[in-house]
Amino acid sequence: MRANTVKGFFGTLARAEHVKSKIAILKKIPAIDMHVYNQAGFQPSSGSLCPEGIRRGGPVLEVQADEGQINTIANLLEQSGAEDISVLTAAEW
Repeated sequence: MRANTVKGFFGTLARAEHVKSKIAILKKIPAIDMHVYNQAGFQPSSGSLCPEGIRRGGPVLEVQADEGQINTIANLLEQSGAEDISVLTAAEW
């Protein structure tokens, strides 16, 4: 497993799964290092806004990658329409 994690909140499960596939192909990230969480399969972590996004019905794509890939993957998530959950506040929901 890789040491760095980036997460993006998507409006639909289909979009999150599509972007997951795109990252796997373009960035050679193995499936074991990427997870799409929704209400049914969420595993909460402390201090995360993921629970709020998921509670509201949207899936979160979590990607674990090497340090050198994190910024590129974060940019790809943003270009693909993901909300950066690390900067969202509860008031913005």
